[in-house]
Amino acid sequence: MTSSPTGSTRPNRINITETKQLLVEGNDDLRVFRALIETKSVSDIQIQVYGGKQNLKSFLRNFVEDDNFENVTSIGIHRDADTNANDAERSIHGTLDALSLPKPSSPLTIAQINDLPSIVYLVVPHYKNNGSIEDVCLDSVNDQDILGCVEGYMECLESVSPDEFVATPKARTYAYLASRKPYNLRVGEAADAGEWNFEAESFEPLRNLIELL
Repeated sequence: MTSSPTGSTRPNRINITETKQLLVEGNDDLRVFRALIETKSVSDIQIQVYGGKQNLKSFLRNFVEDDNFENVTSIGIHRDADTNANDAERSIHGTLDALSLPKPSSPLTIAQINDLPSIVYLVVPHYKNNGSIEDVCLDSVNDQDILGCVEGYMECLESVSPDEFVATPKARTYAYLASRKPYNLRVGEAADAGEWNFEAESFEPLRNLIELL
């Protein structure tokens, strides 16, 4: 398994080296998926960072025009749900339509047209209408005592600054990570450090995405 390209996570820079391609939003997503893939001992998936939802169309346009695109057999696309999973799905569908690429009818469904690579996508988290990969990671944690402290901290902040603070999944996740050592890990770094339980139910949709490639 290789990451985009030569370990770089710079978006819109194409270097296709594997037949199976996984396109992810950002650097933390790359590290989470890379760590998850390593637990499954998979070696033929290349992860590419497209650099945010607004860049997916331009990245894919460059991607399909690359000289090595003809060697690609399957493509997986990850996107965070953010505020609305349905809107995220519609955005993916619109991008695939615009580029005349196979369009799955729903997440974790494979689409294939003629000799084009098969495509499958996942809006994360698969089990909520909004959120991001931080939800998946935090929901994999089993330490309920620490999670209780995190919720207490969130409630305290919201009561003190109700007009300024919102207890988002990112805020909860980084509050949890602040309780670990070292204290300054990002979500992707925490994945490399083994903080997340990749066997947890919350990671099942991500595992399914990998298996469908």
